[in-house]
Amino acid sequence: MDRLNDKSPQITTEQIVKLLKPWALWSSAIESSTITDVTLHLQQSSSSQVVFYRLTNGERALELLKQRIESSNFGLLIITGAWSQDEECGNVIQVSEDGFLLAQQAVADLFYCNNHKMKLVGVTGTNGKTTVVSLAEQISNNLGHAAICAGTIGMFANAIQVEGNFGNTTPSYIDLRKFIHRYQNSYEVLFFELSSHALVQQRVFDLQLDGAMWTSFSQDHLDYHKTMNAYFDAKLMIATHALKADRSLLLPAAEKELIKRVKSCFERVQLCRTLEQWGFGEIPLFFRPDYNRSNLELALQINQELWGQVAPFDLERLKTPDGRFSTMKVGDALVVIDYAHTPEALERVLAAIREGFPERPLSVLFGCGGDRDRTKRPLMGEVAIRLADRVYITSDNPRSEDPQSIIDEIICQIDSQRDSVFVEVDRTNSIIDALGRLRPQELLLIAGKGHEQYQEIAGEKFQFSDFEVVKKFNQKQGEGS
Repeated sequence: MDRLNDKSPQITTEQIVKLLKPWALWSSAIESSTITDVTLHLQQSSSSQVVFYRLTNGERALELLKQRIESSNFGLLIITGAWSQDEECGNVIQVSEDGFLLAQQAVADLFYCNNHKMKLVGVTGTNGKTTVVSLAEQISNNLGHAAICAGTIGMFANAIQVEGNFGNTTPSYIDLRKFIHRYQNSYEVLFFELSSHALVQQRVFDLQLDGAMWTSFSQDHLDYHKTMNAYFDAKLMIATHALKADRSLLLPAAEKELIKRVKSCFERVQLCRTLEQWGFGEIPLFFRPDYNRSNLELALQINQELWGQVAPFDLERLKTPDGRFSTMKVGDALVVIDYAHTPEALERVLAAIREGFPERPLSVLFGCGGDRDRTKRPLMGEVAIRLADRVYITSDNPRSEDPQSIIDEIICQIDSQRDSVFVEVDRTNSIIDALGRLRPQELLLIAGKGHEQYQEIAGEKFQFSDFEVVKKFNQKQGEGS
């Protein structure tokens, strides 16, 4: 991969101190040194880097920060929050909360050019973001326009991963600036996921979008946004704050309620053409469910807006992202692994499977994440019991919560059909149990984790993959035959 733009200028700490004066509240003694890069990752920093750090959680976070400072090797630390102005910690500048992003922008401008010609396209929505950016990137490359995409599963170009997982759906502002600088001479466009968190936190800040898409809207992240109205307003920021003034927000034609609500508060809206209007013939299985048709329509429409007319092509050429309606055979049964982790997403996937295979038995296995929106747990339980013949309830990423308590909240409103509900806290054991109970021609949806390669339990991340559990089950069955 071309990384000619990784060569960084040599900037002194004195230059940065002078640059940050408009927002500085306090500064410790600053040693003179040369700075070559910027990061938000204190524990992985080097002596030639500026580190930006937001202090948030009171005394515990403050003590943690001091410990990290003692064990880290940074050139200059720029913090915001309730810092104790500890003189023993050298090379620290405290800036105001209002100035934190402005300081990042000013320092980033020293290292990363902001007059690039790369087009930036953001995708928001409760579900479908990963699929849309992946499809848009592939279509663009198929049209002869070098494209790259970034999001939940990392950064990809032509199905090759060029950057690892960011830890968040949307990279930080600093990382976005860094990636744009790094790849500006290699790619014409970056398609990237824009979460509601990222929009509220202004991770795009001064980066103006050449295109914006909104896939869907339903309940999620109320632990963060508190209300659906606040969640909607956060999503809308992709149009009101991030999109260039002469561009329109693309919406799927099938999302009638979303269209109505967005149009009531934002004028520049464009609806996507349907696959029928595009003139495509045979539609592959992956794109037959309504939600994936909409995802494809968005990806096609944005490419037409960017490059001009898109002629129909063989849709089988498009690869689907890992963990998005991915299928594996187990005997004559079929397992579907999908990232669906909201009530709407779970309902859409189950309904699509039921519609496509109405005569075959259908089971679903899922859990709900800990330390996240608790109100969606019984909603997902209701969806599962209504649309599946058997329901396996297990753990997702319980994080700091008790896994059994999460399960209890999922099943709290399931009064009937309890004989078709199987509860097992351990996700591996639950999957093995579900696979062992598979009936001839049955379909099993394993939902919630999709591409993820870990499970987070009691604050620790353990290696885990739904795909690997199914693969090992198949291997064991083959050995026993």
